[in-house]
Amino acid sequence: MEYTQEYLEMMDRETPHLMGHLRYMEVLSKESDRGAVLVTVSMLEDALTELLRARLVQGKSTDKLLDGFNAPLGTFSAKIAAAHAIGVIPEEWRRELELLRNIRNKFAHNVTVTLGDKQIMDRCNELSLCLPEKAKDAAGARRRYWMSATAILVNSLNALHEGKVLRIDYS
Repeated sequence: MEYTQEYLEMMDRETPHLMGHLRYMEVLSKESDRGAVLVTVSMLEDALTELLRARLVQGKSTDKLLDGFNAPLGTFSAKIAAAHAIGVIPEEWRRELELLRNIRNKFAHNVTVTLGDKQIMDRCNELSLCLPEKAKDAAGARRRYWMSATAILVNSLNALHEGKVLRIDYS
């Protein structure tokens, strides 16, 4: 996926907070199924971390919860649960992120799995934040996976940019 210089300049001017997403889409278009799934969840985990960070008190306590070896909220699963529990994400996102995470885990723990595998396509067909057409092949599963993840990612980036995540400040 390539963009014209004019388009990139317009995006940088009008929605600079989404420029990283454009780079993600470029990288994703060149990745294998495995790479696409792993890159996508990495981007989602980063966005979820920033949503949590925006809600929590700034400082070492928050850093200790989110970052580093054995951090209580150091895993994608823990971040999903915490973000839902404190109201950073709605139930629909929690469910969707869990499906995306489960699909990612299949790729992380099985080197032969593809988006064309029936079990993976079935999980992709459970995703709801995408077009209603069900996947019938690997390309359809990839499209559903990407669209679901993009819906969450872009909405997260917009919320962060617009300051729609309540931050508590005790200072």
